[in-house]
Amino acid sequence: MKDKNAIVLNSIVYILVLNSFIDEYFGKELDEQTKQKALETYKNIEQKQAKENQKYHVYQ
Repeated sequence: MKDKNAIVLNSIVYILVLNSFIDEYFGKELDEQTKQKALETYKNIEQKQAKENQKYHVYQ
């Protein structure tokens, strides 16, 4: 993913995942808002990647 927005989205997802690992390690509960934001961000990334893949399939 060379797109700057994709890099930002990946960074957010990685930060949220690391945060959840740390919270789980120390026994904290993960709030629903954080889970929802991570799922929405992942969905956005997957949709953008699917669009990019579709463009490349059209060219071939």
